[in-house]
Amino acid sequence: VEIPPVWAILLDRSASMATPDASRGRTRWQEACAIARAARDASARPAHIRTYTFADGLEPVPSDGPERLAADGGTTRLVDAGVQMLAREQGRNGRLTGILLLSDGRQPDPVPADAFALRAAARAAPIFPIALGGPVPRQDLELRVAQRRHVSFLGQPVTITATLHNNRMGPIEARVVLRDDTGAELATRTVQTTNAQAAPLSFRSE
Repeated sequence: VEIPPVWAILLDRSASMATPDASRGRTRWQEACAIARAARDASARPAHIRTYTFADGLEPVPSDGPERLAADGGTTRLVDAGVQMLAREQGRNGRLTGILLLSDGRQPDPVPADAFALRAAARAAPIFPIALGGPVPRQDLELRVAQRRHVSFLGQPVTITATLHNNRMGPIEARVVLRDDTGAELATRTVQTTNAQAAPLSFRSE
């Protein structure tokens, strides 16, 4: 009896896949669905391709395809999902010959991939990963001091200068606090800043 060859497609549905930095302004999720659809269309045996989605774990896919789902899953558990998929395929008819993995790879806690990779290798099913998305600009406030160490004579005033850099945080009123080595508050400054702005500030000790 000939065992039909089967391909599995794993689609990451975690929230980070909603980032719109794929080709032609699409989200990573839309791009992943388009790639999965193209793979099915190009196959001589589309009925022998099984599609799975995952976020916190492996998930069922609607009969009309994954496109109507949203990329709003929780954390990415790629390794766990892969192991669950292999266990499910173990009990189904078909010889798993390959796995197409579509993800942006943003798993919050690093987990060794051996559990998934070695099981797939034991099944002679190579994994073909496609990483989606690109670098996403940070959003933060960064305080840069002009001089990290200040030395003066006892009783001599010292001026501490710094610059507050706004990286894509929008209009913000920031409160900057100067503290001593015990954590006690010595002085504060309120700084108005907006995107791509470097706002100077200073503290003067007496």
